[in-house]
Amino acid sequence: MNITLIGTSGGIISENRTYPAYLVNDDLLLDCGEGTTQKLIKLKMIDSIECICITHLHNDHFLGIFSHLWYYWITGRSKSIKIVGPPTTEKKIRNILEILSKYITSWSKILGKFYNLNIID
Repeated sequence: MNITLIGTSGGIISENRTYPAYLVNDDLLLDCGEGTTQKLIKLKMIDSIECICITHLHNDHFLGIFSHLWYYWITGRSKSIKIVGPPTTEKKIRNILEILSKYITSWSKILGKFYNLNIID
């Protein structure tokens, strides 16, 4: 098993540390705090992610998922991605996407396009 520490900060980010995220075997992302997408791009691992597992729904563990989904949409990713999390994960993600789509029309395209967004509570 290979584990890469992507973000190791707790509830407060710093100049050098971002919110929690761990890459397991290059294809499983455990948590997706803010800053995760940029670090995965730097590591050239962003396109290897097949599953994102959210441990709990605190902002420092899952709010980075929106920049992650945005990156995949903007780059035309067609490969399926699975999101696994505690109960209400799907509801929270879809609610936030719906709110965003009221103000930024591109988000409504993301909400409609994610035919391959498989969220498991």
